[in-house]
Amino acid sequence: MTIGALVDRERRHVRRQELLAGALLAAGVAALVLGLGAALLGDARWLSLPRAVPFVVWLVLGAALVALAVRTRRRLRAGGTRVQIARAIESEQGLRRGLLVGAIELEGQGALAQRAAHAARAGLPEQTPLAPALRRAGSRHAIAGAAAAVTGVLVLLTATPLFGDGLRAVLRPIDAWRGALLARPRIEGAPRELLRGAPLSVTVHAPGRTRVILSARQTGEPWRIDTLAVDGTGAARWKLDALRGDLHLVATDGRATSDSVAVHAADRPFLGAVTLRVTYPAYLGRPAETVPVGEPLRLPRGTAVDIAGRASVPLSAVTLSEVGHDSFALVPTGQTFTGRLLALRSMQLRWNASGPNGVVPDLPPPLEITVVPDSAPRVDIAEPKGDTILAAEASIGLGIVASDDHGIAAVELRVMRGPDGATQQRVAGAVGPSWAGTASLDVAGLSLRAGESVRVRAEAIDASPWAQRGVSRELVVRRATSEELRATARALGDSAVQAARSAASAQRSLAQRTDEAARAQGREGTTRSGPEGSTGASAQPQKSTMSFESAEKARALAQEQRAMTDRVQKLREATRNLEQQLKAAGALDTALARQLGEAQALLRQALTPQMQAQMQKLESAAQRMNGEQSRDALRELAQMQQRMKEQLERSAEMLKRAAHEGAMQTLGDQAKELAARQRALADSAGRGTAGDKAADARDAARLAEQTERLRQQMENLKERLAKDRADAGAAHTEQAQDHAAKSETGMRRAANAMQTGRPKPGEKAEKSGPDQKAGERSVEQKGDQPRDGSDRAREAASEMDRAARSMQDARAEQVKEWKQELTTELDRAVQEMMQLAREERSLEQKARSSSPSDDRRGAQSAVEQGVDKANERLQGAGKKSALLSPRSQRAVADAKEKVSHATERVSESRGNSSQQADALGEAADALTKAAASLARDRERANSANSASGFSEMLQQMHEAAQKQGQINSQAQGLMGMPSGSQSGAGQALARELARRQRGVADQLEEASDAAGGDKAEQLAREARQLADALDGGRLDAGTLARQQQLFRRLLDAGRSLEKEEREDTGKREAKSATGTETFTPGASVDAKAALRFRPPAWEELRALSPDERRAILDYFTRLNSAPSP
Repeated sequence: MTIGALVDRERRHVRRQELLAGALLAAGVAALVLGLGAALLGDARWLSLPRAVPFVVWLVLGAALVALAVRTRRRLRAGGTRVQIARAIESEQGLRRGLLVGAIELEGQGALAQRAAHAARAGLPEQTPLAPALRRAGSRHAIAGAAAAVTGVLVLLTATPLFGDGLRAVLRPIDAWRGALLARPRIEGAPRELLRGAPLSVTVHAPGRTRVILSARQTGEPWRIDTLAVDGTGAARWKLDALRGDLHLVATDGRATSDSVAVHAADRPFLGAVTLRVTYPAYLGRPAETVPVGEPLRLPRGTAVDIAGRASVPLSAVTLSEVGHDSFALVPTGQTFTGRLLALRSMQLRWNASGPNGVVPDLPPPLEITVVPDSAPRVDIAEPKGDTILAAEASIGLGIVASDDHGIAAVELRVMRGPDGATQQRVAGAVGPSWAGTASLDVAGLSLRAGESVRVRAEAIDASPWAQRGVSRELVVRRATSEELRATARALGDSAVQAARSAASAQRSLAQRTDEAARAQGREGTTRSGPEGSTGASAQPQKSTMSFESAEKARALAQEQRAMTDRVQKLREATRNLEQQLKAAGALDTALARQLGEAQALLRQALTPQMQAQMQKLESAAQRMNGEQSRDALRELAQMQQRMKEQLERSAEMLKRAAHEGAMQTLGDQAKELAARQRALADSAGRGTAGDKAADARDAARLAEQTERLRQQMENLKERLAKDRADAGAAHTEQAQDHAAKSETGMRRAANAMQTGRPKPGEKAEKSGPDQKAGERSVEQKGDQPRDGSDRAREAASEMDRAARSMQDARAEQVKEWKQELTTELDRAVQEMMQLAREERSLEQKARSSSPSDDRRGAQSAVEQGVDKANERLQGAGKKSALLSPRSQRAVADAKEKVSHATERVSESRGNSSQQADALGEAADALTKAAASLARDRERANSANSASGFSEMLQQMHEAAQKQGQINSQAQGLMGMPSGSQSGAGQALARELARRQRGVADQLEEASDAAGGDKAEQLAREARQLADALDGGRLDAGTLARQQQLFRRLLDAGRSLEKEEREDTGKREAKSATGTETFTPGASVDAKAALRFRPPAWEELRALSPDERRAILDYFTRLNSAPSP
C-alpha cells in the first residue's frame, strides 16, 4: 500500500469513531431533554404552564442536536484531515517531522518523489495501526458518547412512568395546545331545578388534572370563579350555601371546557316586607317613628307597635305567638296583613302564617321586645372632685352633670347643716334628657365659722308621672381654720419656690443647649460654604441650607421654649395663689405684698412678646430649611433665654424670701392666736366650777397638741432657713421653738392638773426631749408651791407670746440681713472697682513712660483676675435682688471686656506702648464708670423700701409725668410767640426745654433699672428723641403731638404698673401704725399749709374700703397743696 492509502486508512477509522461518539452524545442529549421536558410538564403542569412550553422543549432539543452536529463537524475538520493524521503518525512512529507530510504532498510528482515515498513506506508497519494513541482517543470519545446516551435513556425511562402525561404533552404538542390529551371535564350532580335558598352540591370529574376552575353565576350577580382541587379519583366537589337565583356552571382546566350546566331556582312562599312603627307614650314627647326589623326593640312601657307586611302568596292567617301566653292575631288582606300590639312587658314573638297551599315556610325572625322601665335620673357633682376646704371665699362654684333616659324636670341643690336643717336651691328646670352646668353655693349666706361644715348634694327630678329623684354623692364644704389657712399658705409657698427653682434650672439648661445649637449651626454653615466659596469670586451667593437633623433640633428647641413659657405662666398663677392664700390667712402685710408683686413683675418681664416672636421666627426658618436665618434666630433666642434665665433666678430668690417671710409671719400669727386661746383657757379654768374641769382638761390637751404641731413646724422652718443660709431668721426661729416647747410642757401640765383637780408633784410631760425638759426646768423654777391648771396655762400662754415675738423678730432681722447682704456686696464692689481703676491708671502712666512691660503683665493679670471675681460676686448678688440694676451689670461687663482687651495688648511682646496705654486708659475709664453705676445702686438700695425698687420707680414715673406736662405747656407757649422758635429768645427757650427733656429721659432711664422697667426704657428713648428735635429747632405741630402722646403714655404706664403691683378689688393689708408716721402729700407744700389741715391717721381710715381711703387722702393732698388765701 502507498503512503496515501495508509494515511487514508487511519483517517477513516478516526472519522468513524468521532461520528459514532457524536451520534451517541446526540441520542443521550435528546433522551435527556425529552425526560426533563416530561418532568417539567408532568403532574398536569402542562395545563397551568403556557401552551407553547412543549414546542419550546422541541426547540431546545433541536438546538441541542444542531449544536452537537456543528461540534462533531468542527472536530472532524480540526483533527481528521490527511495532514493531521500524517503528523500524528510521524509523532507516534518516531519519524522525522515532515517526512510523511512531504511524501504525501509530493506523491505522483516524479521519480524522486516516488523514491521518497518508498523510503517513508519502508519505515511503517503494514498490518498494525499507525496511530494507536489517536485511535484510543477516538474510542474514549465514543465511550463517553455511549455513557451520555445511556444516561439520557435512563432519565427518559425513569420519567415515563412518573410523568407520563408530561411525556405525552411533549410528544403531542399540538394536542396539548388544544387540550385534547385528556377527556373534557364533566359536571355531575346538578339538578335541573332547585328550591330558592336551598344548598347545592356538584361534582366535577376531571381525571388527570390536579385542579379545575369552576365558573358560577347566579341571576343578578357577577361570575364567581372558584379553583377546585382534584382528588385521586379525578373528582372535585363544589358547594353553594343557598341558591338565590338561576345558576349557570362551567368547568375548565385551562385548555378544555365542560358543557354548561344550568340550575333553575324555584321560589317558595315567604312572609316579608314587615314594617314596625312605634308610637311612644304622650308624656315622653317623642314623635312616632319606624324602627328596623330583625333587631331587638327596647321600648318604654306603654308603647304601641303598628305592624304591617306582605307575603308572596295570598294569606289566610297570620299570628304572633309566645310560649306560655296568648297569641296576637293580625288581620290578613290578600297578600298583606296589619295589626297593633301594646308593649306592656318584655316578650319574644314568633311568626306563624298559612296560605291556600298550606304553611308558609319562609318567615321573618322572631320579634323581640324589651320593655324598658322609666329609670331614675343620674346626677353627679363633677367639680370639685372631693371635699372642699374654703379659705375666705364668699361662694363656691359647683359643676353639676345630670342625665335621664327621657327628660329632667328640675335640678336642685340640697344643703344640709346638722342632722335636721336642710335647704333647697333650685338650679335648673325642664332641661331635657341631659344637662351640664354650674351652680354657685352662697357660703357667706351660711355664716360658717372656722371649722364648721355643711353637706351638699345635687338632686335631679325626671319628667315622668312618677317624678323619680336621683341624688349625687355628698360634698362636704368646710370653712378652714386659721391654722389650716396658714399651713396651706406655707405649703403653697414651698411649692412655688420649688417650681421657680425647677423652672430656672430648666431654663438654664435650655439656654445652654440653644447656644450650643447656634454654634453648631454656625460650624455647619462654615463647613458647607467652604468648598462653595472656592469656586470663584464671580459665583452668586446662594441661600444657606441646613440639614434635616438641625431643623428638627431647632423646632424641638422652640417647642421646649414654648413649654417653658407655659411653665412660667403657671408659676405666675402659683404666685398669685400664694398671695391670695396669705391674704386669706391674714399674713399679707404691705411689705410681703410688695415683695410678691415684685416677683410677679419679674415673671411678667420674663414672658416678653419678643420671645414669642423669636420662637415663631425660629420655627419658620426651620420649616424653610434656611440655615442662615435659623442660625441668627438661635443666637437671638439664646440671648433672650439667658435674660429669661436671669429673671427666673431672681424671681425664684424673691419667691424663696417671700415664702420664708410668709412662713415666719404665719407661724408668728398662729403662735399669737394660740397664746390668746391659752390665756382664755386659763381665765376660764380659774373661775370655772368642778363640773367644767373635764371640758377644760380636754381643751388644754387639744391646745397642747396644737402647740406641739406648731413647734414641729417651727423646727422645719428653722431647718429650711439654715439650709438657705438665713442665719438671722434661723436663730430667732430656734428661740421661738424653745418658747413653744416650754408652752407645750406647760399646757400638758395644765391638762393633767385640770383632769386630777390638783397638781401632782414630780409629774412629767408625755414626751421627753431636750426642749420639753428645758421647759419643765423653766416652769419648776417659777416657784416651789403647787399651782393649779389655770396658773400653768397662763405661764404657757406667756411662753407662747414670747414665741410669737421671736417669730416677728425673726422676720424683721432676716429682712434686715438680706438687705445688708446686698449693700455690703455693693460697697465691696465699689471699693474694688475704684481700686482696680487706680491700678489701671498707674499701669497707664507706666506704659506712657516706657517702663519695662514684664512688670505690667503681672500687674495687669492681677487686675483682670480681680475684675473676674468681682463680676462673679455681682452676678450672684444680682440673682438675689433686683436692686442691682441692668445698667450696672452692663457697665461691669463692659469693664471686664475692656480689661481683657488691655491684658491682650500688654501681653504682646512687641506691642506699642502708646496702644497699651490707650487700652489701659479705656479699661480704667470703664472701671470708674462701673463703680459710679454701682454707687448709684448702693444709694438706691439704702433708701429703697422694696427689694427691686418697684415703688421708687412708680414715684419716678409720676414725677416724670409732672415734668413732661410742664415742658408741654411751655412748648405750646413757645409756639404761640410771634416769631416762634426762630427768634433768639425762642431758640434759648427751646434749648432750655431740650435740656429739661433730656432730664426727663435720664430720670426714665434710672427708673428702667427697677423690676418692670421695660416700659420706662421705651419712654426714655422717646423722650430723648424729642430732646434732639427741640435742640435742633424742629418745634412744630408734630413735635407737640409727640410730647402730648409721651405725657399720656407716662400717665398710663404709671397707672398700669401700679395696677399690676397690687389688686384693689379686695381687702388690702397694711402694717399697723406705730404713731410715729406722718403723712406727706405728693405735691410740694409749705409747712404752714401742712399744719392747717392734718390728714387722718391710719386708725381713723382702717375701717374704710381701699377706694374710700384713697379718695380721702387725695382730697387732703389737694387741700394742703392749694396756695394760702
